[in-house]
Amino acid sequence: MSSPSGKGHCRRSEVLRLALSPDEAAGALDVSRDFLDKHISAELKWTRRGRRKIVAIAELDVALHTFGRGHRHFVTHGICPSCFEQNAPGAPYPEPPAA
Repeated sequence: MSSPSGKGHCRRSEVLRLALSPDEAAGALDVSRDFLDKHISAELKWTRRGRRKIVAIAELDVALHTFGRGHRHFVTHGICPSCFEQNAPGAPYPEPPAA
């Protein structure tokens, strides 16, 4: 994608979002930031770089499919395939990130 100026830069609205800030994640889940912090955050895999804290949109999707259906069994890439299928039947299994 390139900008109208032709310099090859993308406008933020044109970029596919892969992760959200805590405030954005709360909004995406339609809960308050306080509720997210107290009841949901501990079950999500957050990425921190400096002062930035973000959560992958795919992680929120997995969490929505597994909340209330038992605990999450984490492996190096998130949740193991058998537990994912058990807790989120019919949902597509998330691919591990490329190395």
